[in-house]
Amino acid sequence: MIYKSIVKISNKIFSILKKVIWNFNLNSKLRKKLSYIKMLIMDVDGVLTDGGLWIDEDGNVTKRFNVKDGLGIKILMSRKIKIAFVSGGKGGSTNQRACQLGISDCFTEVKDKLKCVNSIKEKYNLSKNEIVFVGDDINDLVVANSVGLIICPSDAALKIKKESNYVLENRGGNGAIRELAELILRFQNKKDFQKEWLETN
Repeated sequence: MIYKSIVKISNKIFSILKKVIWNFNLNSKLRKKLSYIKMLIMDVDGVLTDGGLWIDEDGNVTKRFNVKDGLGIKILMSRKIKIAFVSGGKGGSTNQRACQLGISDCFTEVKDKLKCVNSIKEKYNLSKNEIVFVGDDINDLVVANSVGLIICPSDAALKIKKESNYVLENRGGNGAIRELAELILRFQNKKDFQKEWLETN
C-alpha cells in the first residue's frame, strides 16, 4: 500500500517536472524568436473577435472587439512594432477598428493570405523571422513558411493548434492579442512598457 502511494507520488512529481522542463525549453525558443519580431500580422475574426457575427435583418454585420487587445496593439505600435490586419471577412467594422487604432495596413476580403502577407513583407523589406502571424483556423496555415512564428488563441481550430509554434492562454477576442503583445515586449527587454505608457498618455 505504501509502495503504491510512493509510486503514484513519484509519477506525479515526474509528470510535473517534465511539464516544467518542456515549458522552459518552449519559452526559451519563443523568447529568442519573439526578440526578433518587427511586425505582427493577424487575422481578425476569431483572433481580435470571438468569431461571432451579429447580422441584422438588412444583412449588416457587427463584430465585438476587446479594448485590452486594442491597448496592447497601441503599445506595440508606440514601440515601433508594425501591425497589419489580414482578413478573409468583409470590411465594415474591421476597417473602423483599424482606423480607430491608427492601422493603415488593413486588408479585408482577402482570397490569398499568402500573397497578401508576402506583399506586406516586401513593402517593409522584412525577413520572415521578423514577422509573427496570429490566426485561428486552417486557412491561416498557408502563411507558415513566410513568417517566423505562427501563434493562435486558445480556442483556435485543433489543426492550427497542433501546427502553431505557440498557443496563447487567452481566447480570441478576449485578450489573446494583449497577451502576445506583453510577451513580445517582455522578450524584447521592454519591461517598463506599462510605466512608460502611463507617463506618455
